[in-house]
Amino acid sequence: MNAPSEPIVGLGARTDYLALAPGAKLDQITLIAEERFVLAAMGRAATIEEIVARVDLPESKTISLLLGLRAKGVVVPAKAAAPPPSGAVNASTLEEVDLEADRKAEILALEGLIDSATHYDILGVAPTAGPDEIRRAYHEASRRYHPDRYFQKNLGSFRARIERLFRRVTEANSVLSSAERRMAYDRAHPELFDFGRATPMPYGSTPATPARPMPATDPESARRAEERRSRLARHPYFARGRQLRDLSKDAKEAAGKGDLTRALSLLSQAVQLEPDNQELREELAGLRRRQDLARVREELARGAELEAKGELEKAAVQYQLAAAADPRNAEAASKAAAVLLRLGGDPNLKEAKALAQRAVELLPRSANHRVLLAKVLLQADMKKLARRELEEAVRLDPENSEARALLKKLKWPF
Repeated sequence: MNAPSEPIVGLGARTDYLALAPGAKLDQITLIAEERFVLAAMGRAATIEEIVARVDLPESKTISLLLGLRAKGVVVPAKAAAPPPSGAVNASTLEEVDLEADRKAEILALEGLIDSATHYDILGVAPTAGPDEIRRAYHEASRRYHPDRYFQKNLGSFRARIERLFRRVTEANSVLSSAERRMAYDRAHPELFDFGRATPMPYGSTPATPARPMPATDPESARRAEERRSRLARHPYFARGRQLRDLSKDAKEAAGKGDLTRALSLLSQAVQLEPDNQELREELAGLRRRQDLARVREELARGAELEAKGELEKAAVQYQLAAAADPRNAEAASKAAAVLLRLGGDPNLKEAKALAQRAVELLPRSANHRVLLAKVLLQADMKKLARRELEEAVRLDPENSEARALLKKLKWPF
């Protein structure tokens, strides 16, 4: 076990504070009884040594549980706050408004940073971010803090805060989306970049306006800038924003390469981070649709291969799987119905009738689908209904020889 003076890797010094992560939803996280016991001992915030003292467990076990909670994102390092003067309470946290507690905490925390945060911090991107990344980050932040999102909600004092945050987000985007203004901003803030290196201009440069080295910054300024970036990087708002964009970007790249399984996994993680993001949810639904269609194509191809080999039962299974995966695919329904008709038997005939009817409903102007349904109906000894389908098939396609031959046979059975 660590000596009392040694820091604990992953947690910090024993005198450092730990607190519940902002926005942590304990009802959605799997926790064992001992982990919940440790959280109860921690309260809103406590030093590591205080938590160890309060928990009636071996010290090594308590540290192990804290590390597990840290890994799950339930607890985070926190700084000790000076006690409010004269027992004062931040009334904003108690204000009854139409906002969830974690959103209130996020707004209050972000409000305290916007004056010291850079334009890059506000959008949650690196100083080397390209125009597309800037655009995506602004779109996300704007959606999150646009006043119209909170239309007709009781926001109290939070309305002014949200409007201020939105103005700050808009200002950051206005500067960073303009090559000229961004270049001027970068040169006014050399501490944003690695000491002694030239500015990596993501918006490009021309022979007439070559990129020039940034003014040198002293080591102390560079150190302070790095500390500030590190502190902001740990802020839940900025960390989540970057994570969302990274997941979304990686998902699009995977989808572009045809790896839909990976794309779905990444986008599902993004939706879990922000369940109310309708745009992400629609993108996820679109990806699932693409995956279903790809699976349908594979099953149809496999079914055709098995049918060509004469393995009708296996082919029927593949066609039925395709029809089930995409109920609006008339081709899958008709192919499954045709093979089931060839197999015969009451169960197969019943399923063939349902699938053939579906194909006709999906493509009512297809003469071939109506002929198939008529053949199933004839096999089921439903001649009147079969005749109706054949007559409609001939009306749609007067040159359909199979429909005309079957209709003639119905009229002259001998």
